[in-house]
Amino acid sequence: MIDLGGGMPRLPRLETNWSPDRHRRTQDRVWGVLARKHKRRRTLRLTVMAAVPALAAFFVWWSWHPHETAVLRPAPPTPPAAVASVAARPSVTFTEGATATILRPDTSLAVEPLGERGVRVALNRGKASFAVAPRPLAGFSVRTEHVFVEVLAAQFTVEIRGRQTWVRCEEGQVDVTWPGGSRTLAAGEAEAFSPAPVHPRVALPPKPRTRPAAAAPAAEPRLPSAPLAPPRHLPYTNRPRGTCGLDGGCRRGATTGRRAQSRGTARRRPRR
Repeated sequence: MIDLGGGMPRLPRLETNWSPDRHRRTQDRVWGVLARKHKRRRTLRLTVMAAVPALAAFFVWWSWHPHETAVLRPAPPTPPAAVASVAARPSVTFTEGATATILRPDTSLAVEPLGERGVRVALNRGKASFAVAPRPLAGFSVRTEHVFVEVLAAQFTVEIRGRQTWVRCEEGQVDVTWPGGSRTLAAGEAEAFSPAPVHPRVALPPKPRTRPAAAAPAAEPRLPSAPLAPPRHLPYTNRPRGTCGLDGGCRRGATTGRRAQSRGTARRRPRR
């Protein structure tokens, strides 16, 4: 109890409850916590030390051991429903009473519906047999690259052999049209049809090379020549009269000739 009237306050007396037994229990509890922490750390350390060699050994084994690597590839496109092959179905029914049987593994065919006019089958490659029931209102036809087979009721086989199309009729009759013409096959007949024949090109022999003829030299231009005037008739008067001798007779004859020439010239002068 504090006495406020006095000078110094008096504090209550504290009594300690600490005993040796309590000290021992507290010490054991502290040491137990520390021991558990140490044990967890040691366990983690041992786990890491054991995992590192194991991972290294697994990596070495994975590197040296042959294994298959998975490769992701896109799925192949799904073929349309109209395309049939022997792997999918060896027999195909197109319309009521029309059936196709595939006879070779590489056979591929497609359907081309024509509505009320019937069905047309495109045989791209391989061999197939067709059976068509009588249908007067709708026809059935098969075409290849170069041949067109039309039928109302028959059983026939079509096969592509390179560039040729082989058609055999078992029952009924079929009309075959190709670039070279058309023909009707009856039951039991078969024939191979080829595309239109291509005429081979004939190589022409090369033309001989000829040298161009040399041009003739141009003729030199000639001036037109004027017709020559006929010579004038002059009297022959230069002949001396007499004989030339040593005594000077020629001088007299020459003088006589000059005089005769001067007289002839004076006679031919025109009158004024």
